[in-house]
Amino acid sequence: MLTEAILLEQNRRLREENEELREALRQATARAPAPLPPDVPYLSAKEEAVFRALLQRGVTVSRETIYSDLYGHDSEVLPHIVDVFISHLRRKLARTRYNVETVHARGWRLSVAETQAAVAA
Repeated sequence: MLTEAILLEQNRRLREENEELREALRQATARAPAPLPPDVPYLSAKEEAVFRALLQRGVTVSRETIYSDLYGHDSEVLPHIVDVFISHLRRKLARTRYNVETVHARGWRLSVAETQAAVAA
């Protein structure tokens, strides 16, 4: 009888632990970023972060906003590193339907052509 009680208690604890792990997995999955569109080429982690910042906001995004997304507020990296990532991103997106446009004195925005044929034209 004692063994049965011990087994029941272990079973109860394992079920609780299993439920905790399931909840942790649900939360982690909810925080995971959505996959990039399939026509986007391979991007480095920083390039992807810049692309997501432009894609998610859908408006003109300033250098400071992108810099803050990449490095936070306490960093020794110069803010003009964003220009480098924009340049890399433009080069990699050149043959896709995505275009990074400069908005004078304000930042950048991402424009999306309706079709791939529009890019070739």
